[in-house]
Amino acid sequence: MGGQSKAVCILGMHRSGTSMITRCLNLLGVDLGNDSDLIIKGEKFNQEGYWEHKEIMLRQQQILKKFSRSWDTQVPLPGEWWKRKDIALHKKRLKQIIINEFIDKRLWGWKDPRTSLLLPMWQEFFQELNISPTYVIVVRNPLDVAHSLNERNGFSKIKSFQIWGLYTLSSLHSSIGSNRTLIHYDSFIDNWENKIKKAAEKIDIILPCSKEIKKTVDSFIQPELQHSKSTIEDLLKEKDVPKDIASLYKLILKTDESPELIDSEYFEKFIREMYEELYE
Repeated sequence: MGGQSKAVCILGMHRSGTSMITRCLNLLGVDLGNDSDLIIKGEKFNQEGYWEHKEIMLRQQQILKKFSRSWDTQVPLPGEWWKRKDIALHKKRLKQIIINEFIDKRLWGWKDPRTSLLLPMWQEFFQELNISPTYVIVVRNPLDVAHSLNERNGFSKIKSFQIWGLYTLSSLHSSIGSNRTLIHYDSFIDNWENKIKKAAEKIDIILPCSKEIKKTVDSFIQPELQHSKSTIEDLLKEKDVPKDIASLYKLILKTDESPELIDSEYFEKFIREMYEELYE
């Protein structure tokens, strides 16, 4: 069952452009499910919609709640949390969604930023169902994320930096050794076609891009919605930014120029050591 099924998992921190990139991948052939099951309608802070599967999002909310966490947690989940019996019902339902809606699809995917924290559970599903996963990790300057969360939620910069660190580090650590690529939000806005092409090559998927599709994607990507575009220098000037967050983002910027770096021993060693410090 599911031998030919390939899943595209879009990971990344909230307010980082994951919705936009998910919709672009959808327009290029990644099946997200029935429209009736998706959160498409936009709002003030996400005008083009979320493109999230409603039940996947709700189940993941409930799983975090079981561990006294929510989407804005700054505290990692306990070790081997996915083996806990008290989340078995939610896991069963999520697995059933895959079987009922996606297992027969050649190329499907989903996006919920919470997956960045819950990826080991999904990797368990992939192994059980013989699904080939690939990960698209979306990263935005933590300072821009902090500006956005301050405007929407009133969060302090330090809180936003810590949430950004947990999401980004969790997604990078859990996907070590897997088929993955990293997309920087600002670079995507500047040249989405080039970034998508390189990402597709890296994760070994074929995404058709006819003139009609390109026109649709061009109309969907609106640079004017990019209210904040900070540089690494802007981030380093911030007194509240933790040194490890700045170091992690500087390393990520290098992968934007050299995508192969994400699979290097140096990158993996950096991520593993930083992740271990998180759990100390």
